[in-house]
Amino acid sequence: QQRLQAIAGALSFTDSTWNTIDTSHGMALIIASVDDQALWSPYRDPASGSITAIIGRSAFDAPEWDQILQADPAGKGIVCQHLWKRYRQSGSGLTNGLNGAYTVIIWEPGSHQLTLISDRLGVIPVFIDRPRGDQGPQLCSHPDVLARYSGNPASWDLTTFAEQLHSCYGTP
Repeated sequence: QQRLQAIAGALSFTDSTWNTIDTSHGMALIIASVDDQALWSPYRDPASGSITAIIGRSAFDAPEWDQILQADPAGKGIVCQHLWKRYRQSGSGLTNGLNGAYTVIIWEPGSHQLTLISDRLGVIPVFIDRPRGDQGPQLCSHPDVLARYSGNPASWDLTTFAEQLHSCYGTP
């Protein structure tokens, strides 16, 4: 938990940054943002325990955005709750008509399924670390922060580095 608090602190770039850490169901998710917390914080479905989070900003068309804003103003994670409902109805089709730069993260603990859905250009990547021990995967949008606190030794992959320098493309 101390390591996760350190990561959350490293992701707090301004005084107005809020963060949330969720370590339930075998995965650690840290979200830090300066956006309106009532709108953009992660959402946990009470029935399934599934977590939906968004990194970046999605853009909805005006009628759908009006529908989102009509949701319970006392609640948190209104946008993520809306995305969860879209996902349950249409799976990865939840991005139909969705614009902006974003990555949606959906963790379904019952099936141990992690779903990452990105905008068309993949503007906001997500990096995964699998620390040693009993901890499950840990996700972060900042690889330098994740590497700094991972506990795994870091090394350069010179082949991928050379490929990227030569072709502007690297293989995972």
